Amino acid sequence: MKKLYLHVEAVLQSEYEYLMEELIGNKNKQEFDDLIAVVDSDSMPSDDKAKVLYALARWCDKTAVPVIAKALTDLSEVCRVSAVDALSRLESKQSLETIMALSKDESTYVRKFVAQSLVKLKKAEASTLLKSMKAKEKVDFLRQAIE
Repeated sequence: MKKLYLHVEAVLQSEYEYLMEELIGNKNKQEFDDLIAVVDSDSMPSDDKAKVLYALARWCDKTAVPVIAKALTDLSEVCRVSAVDALSRLESKQSLETIMALSKDESTYVRKFVAQSLVKLKKAEASTLLKSMKAKEKVDFLRQAIE
């Protein structure tokens, strides 16, 4: 992976949330490209990827959607939850399709975030999938969350 812009690297290593908020607020193209590179990297730790997904969700740049969608298969459970959040905030056709595909994720928590995102997106195909998820879901708290 390429060398990260020093500010992005410092933010990822920091425990201070305000630094991430500043990074998002700056809307620097180089920093955005670095965030995308982190998601696309096989060598970055899950914690860093989760932070980056948080930032991309709030950056509001839909060019991140294909990168997030492509990376999903290699992401940890926590990162998949963050990815669902990011995709739901970056509303696009591809983000909706990707969220819908995650409705069959092995993780109950990912499926819960999928259900919450589908409710928030208020699309016809999302409503249809929610009904199907509710009928098939075996976990009580998740079935109740879909209501």
